Amino acid sequence: MKKRKKVWPYKRKSVIYIWLFSYILILIIPLIFAIANQYSTRKLFLEEVKSSNQFILERMQGELDYVWKNINQVGVQVALNPIVTSILAKKNQGFHFNPYSLHQLAEELQVYTNANGAIEQIYIYFKHHDLVVSNHAILDSDVFFNTYYSQLDYDQWNQALFSQSKSNYILFLSKDSKYPVLSYIFHLPLIQKGESDANIFITLSSSFFDELALSMDFLEGRSLYIFTSQGEVLFSTSDTIPIEGLIDQKWESTDAYSYKVGKEEWMISKISSKIQDWHYVLATPTGVYLGQLNKMNQLFAIGVVGVLLIGMILTFFLIRKNYNPLHDLLEELYQGMDYDIYHTYNEYELISQEIDKNYKEKQNLISQLTLQKNIVKEHIIERLLKGTRKDLSIDDQITSFGISFISSDFAVMSIYIENIDQLEELHIEISPFQQMKLIQFTVMNVMEEVIGKYHASFMTEINDMIFCLINFDPVRKQEYKKDIEEAFKEGQNFLQEYFQIYCTGTLSNIHEGRERIPTAYQEALDTLEYGFIVGKTDLMYYESTKTEEVREYYYPMEEEQKIINCIKAGDNQQAMVIIEMILFKNHHLISSQPLLSRYLFFDIIATIMKTLYDLSLGQEGPAIENLDIIENFHRYKTLLGFKNGIQEIIEEACEKVIQCKNKNSTKFSEEVKMFVQNHYQNEALNISFIADQVGYHPSYVSKLFKEETGMGLLDFINQIRIEAAKDILKGSEKKKLEDVATAVGYSNVRTFMRIFKSYEGVTPGQYMNL
Repeated sequence: MKKRKKVWPYKRKSVIYIWLFSYILILIIPLIFAIANQYSTRKLFLEEVKSSNQFILERMQGELDYVWKNINQVGVQVALNPIVTSILAKKNQGFHFNPYSLHQLAEELQVYTNANGAIEQIYIYFKHHDLVVSNHAILDSDVFFNTYYSQLDYDQWNQALFSQSKSNYILFLSKDSKYPVLSYIFHLPLIQKGESDANIFITLSSSFFDELALSMDFLEGRSLYIFTSQGEVLFSTSDTIPIEGLIDQKWESTDAYSYKVGKEEWMISKISSKIQDWHYVLATPTGVYLGQLNKMNQLFAIGVVGVLLIGMILTFFLIRKNYNPLHDLLEELYQGMDYDIYHTYNEYELISQEIDKNYKEKQNLISQLTLQKNIVKEHIIERLLKGTRKDLSIDDQITSFGISFISSDFAVMSIYIENIDQLEELHIEISPFQQMKLIQFTVMNVMEEVIGKYHASFMTEINDMIFCLINFDPVRKQEYKKDIEEAFKEGQNFLQEYFQIYCTGTLSNIHEGRERIPTAYQEALDTLEYGFIVGKTDLMYYESTKTEEVREYYYPMEEEQKIINCIKAGDNQQAMVIIEMILFKNHHLISSQPLLSRYLFFDIIATIMKTLYDLSLGQEGPAIENLDIIENFHRYKTLLGFKNGIQEIIEEACEKVIQCKNKNSTKFSEEVKMFVQNHYQNEALNISFIADQVGYHPSYVSKLFKEETGMGLLDFINQIRIEAAKDILKGSEKKKLEDVATAVGYSNVRTFMRIFKSYEGVTPGQYMNL
């Protein structure tokens, strides 16, 4: 075989350039990550430092606040000491104290001092006696000062003895230290207003702050500052940063900030005491934690540049090597293809087209096979219903298409869609034929599912009619009527609630053996035909159609009243159904006794005339004459002629009835509206329920209501219920949604929520919070 010449398609759409771009992009990604890593690492370090500083400051804050709480507790205990209170009670300067009591007080002060390591000395100055009692001695004020506090400023100390300041501490300037001596002060008595009689001074140890800083071993490299709101420095571990640069800050914010001293940059973290007007500042030099990080970033950048250079060289050679197999594959697939078409796409798009073409062909084949399988399956059920020879062909087909029977007991159900002409309310934008098929598909799926809960069911469509072959479970055979009624009712309610489809059904008797299925099918058809004559119910049984044959004249008052009611309601279709049923029952008399048939015809015409006069149509004169009832009566020589003629008369009569009702403004819809408003709380309220109350067929009630109001009856029922629900939700008493749904006639709270949102645009819960 001759080796093909390698043609490198160096063109704009070639996959080579896509590879080249991809490889370059992959090589550049490390550089992007290096920059991002450097930024994120620096940011992470800063956050870690900030967190660490904040932790140290919070610990410092907690320690000092705890010390103040202990000192405050000690001050209260000293203030409430019985000896102290007895001395305060004696304000006479000439009063001589019991030396034993004073020494006992000094010993108790020493106990308080020993119990708290932060306290260096506790002393009480009694103003009226110029007496100082401390944990070390009992002296007058001057001697006490010279003995213990000579390093302090006397004027400041003496002024503090008589202080009435609201501040709970005093800072004494010291000659021996650059930091002031901190003393907490308590004015005695504690609850007295005005000038105090004595002051308690609790002096902190001079080494307290140093020891506290040493205990925090993680302060290494950092500088700690403690000062008051007035800028007085209590303590600092370094003088590197001028205190003036730290004082003027917004202390309500704890955010760290950068501060530069000379060439060195510091991160400043701050926090305030929760008890005192003190501020804590921690300064960390950025060079401590960023120096090594910068070195690592430099090394990483050098490595990335090296990888990029090596990667670019390898990319060039690898692209050329990897393209060769792809080029060979394309030559095999498209060697006979037009050159221009070949260069329209890149290489992978050409391969993708071929795969997509094969996949679509496969999916189309699967869809066709699935459709054909369903069609064949329905055809098999149709053959079983209509009857076929019991041969190997039908048995093999039943097994091949997954049709499995669980017993030898069968029945057939027919399902008839009553309101097919009103389903334009669904606003489905498809052709009428497609809409019909969609409705049939929906009904078949719903009914097959609900019946399948109890027994095996197989749906099919014959001549635009829906049939269900039911194979009964032997365990539930005795309860088959209850099962079928419950299943049919469930499916009927579901279709009516969610799709506004109202359907009725007929059920044959149970027959044993597959060869008896055609008999069951014929029984279902006969029952359906019987329902067209006598009027259908939701579910009719074949056995209910076996009434005794009427051998005498049949025209009872009940049937006459039904005809009158239909004409008064303008329902010419239902009136003709009743008349056809009467003619059917008198068929033997009509065929054997022509004279008696004339009496029957005359009775029916008399009923029509009487109804028209009862409705006051006879007052207009020409209204009855225009019907030509009497004149035409003698022309009816056959049953067919009578039926056609009487149908014309009833249609015209019903039209005049409707016209008369419109003129008198006595619309049927007003009665229905009033009934709905009075019974909307009833969960059973639907079109069938209303039809039972007014004595008409459900499809006729729905049709007449829409003709008079322009809206569907179900829409009106839902509208009344939703308005009632809105009143309850906006009431002063809060109720659960389940209770609201039940109160307005919904048995299911999810149905209530779905319908409420479709009408109001919000859920009941959202509406309640508006």
